[in-house]
Amino acid sequence: MLTTEDVIRFAREAVEEMGADHISPAYRTGDDEIPTDEIDPLRHPHSLCRYVTPDGKPGCIVGHVLHKAGVTLDALSEQEGNGAYSVASGVEIEVTGVETLSKFQRLQDGGVPWGFILDRHEENSAEIRDEWPSTQREEF
Repeated sequence: MLTTEDVIRFAREAVEEMGADHISPAYRTGDDEIPTDEIDPLRHPHSLCRYVTPDGKPGCIVGHVLHKAGVTLDALSEQEGNGAYSVASGVEIEVTGVETLSKFQRLQDGGVPWGFILDRHEENSAEIRDEWPSTQREEF
């Protein structure tokens, strides 16, 4: 089973490979890539990042994570246009792992750099852990 920790680990690996400032390419219909400085979901509401790039490599951070988890590029390509919840339905994964992928997807589709996405997720996770009452944390 793919755990949330695996999702984070694979996302870290993807950030190391692609760079903290990397922004997922977005595409209009077909393979028409939108220049990075034009990615704006309000201006391009039908633009999406792709799980697999036109040249057959993992595209978005979700595609990278799922490919590292063993999902083939062909299987990811068949899911283009579907959200992380749909794509992850074919993977044995923790619910919180799917939620994490979905959050990553929403941010990347808005043109947010991968390093920021991962940093922000880890900051939020630390805040949640710190705010959780210790008595409940022990029982949980």
